[in-house]
Amino acid sequence: MLASVNLRQIVTAMTRTRVNQEFSRLDLILTSDVNILTSPAHLSPIGKSDHVTLTCDLQLGLDKQRARKKTRLKTDSQRVNELLGAKSWQSLFANISVRECWSLFLEQVHEIVNSCSLEINFKQVLVRRYDMAANPI
Repeated sequence: MLASVNLRQIVTAMTRTRVNQEFSRLDLILTSDVNILTSPAHLSPIGKSDHVTLTCDLQLGLDKQRARKKTRLKTDSQRVNELLGAKSWQSLFANISVRECWSLFLEQVHEIVNSCSLEINFKQVLVRRYDMAANPI
C-alpha cells in the first residue's frame, strides 16, 4: 500500500515493548524521500511509556538567496509643490499646440520630481534563521 502512494517506512525496529508480551512496531515514520531523513535512532522510552523514542535528522535544502534588494524613492512633496508653483507655465506654453504643451508639462514634472527624490536601497529578509537557544522546543 505504501509503494502505491510513493511512501517509504523508515522505522526498522520494534517500537513498543511490554513485559510478558511480544514486541510490536506501532510507531512509523513515513516519507516520500528517504534522503531527507538521516541518522534514525531508537532510544529508550521517556518516563513510564512503553514506546521507544524515535529520533532522526531532517535534511532540508534552503534557497541560498536570503534577502532581496529593494529600491524605494523618497520624494519631498513640499519641495515639488514649491518648484511647480514657481514655474512660469504661461510663458512656457505660449504659441505651442496642446500635444506639445502636454509633453512639455510631463517633462517638467518628471524633471522636478526626480530632482526632489532620493533613492533608498534596502534588503528585505525572506527567511529568518530559527534561533534554538532563544526558542527551545
